[in-house]
Amino acid sequence: MIKYVIFDVVMVFYPYTLNPLNDYLRELSKDKEGYFNKNGIKSFDYNPFMKGEVDFRDFCKGLCEYANVSYCKEIEISINEKMLEGVGDFYSETLDVMKDLKNKGIGVCLLSNALPNLSHTAEELTVKENIFVSY
Repeated sequence: MIKYVIFDVVMVFYPYTLNPLNDYLRELSKDKEGYFNKNGIKSFDYNPFMKGEVDFRDFCKGLCEYANVSYCKEIEISINEKMLEGVGDFYSETLDVMKDLKNKGIGVCLLSNALPNLSHTAEELTVKENIFVSY
């Protein structure tokens, strides 16, 4: 008997893109050509942040340095907002499947390696005890 079904979050429950953040940093960059040549933020190393080796402040500082953008404390808010803008609407098909599973008494769990500041974006889908983030 199946007791639980585990879903990934990004691209299963909703689409995600870093385009709003990329566009924001490109606009602020003091070296737009260099930023473009590095392929924008797609080539930035997110691993230290995802592994918990740096906090969000240091992540933002590194991102600003990478993009050749002046860092200030206020930019952290904008970076977080732009990252959250990349979260799309929930896929109705996945929500329907999840609802059917719950109606059959099957628990729904979420497993994601989403960036730490995005880990809350699917909390409403199941109980907190059934959410696992690997960052």
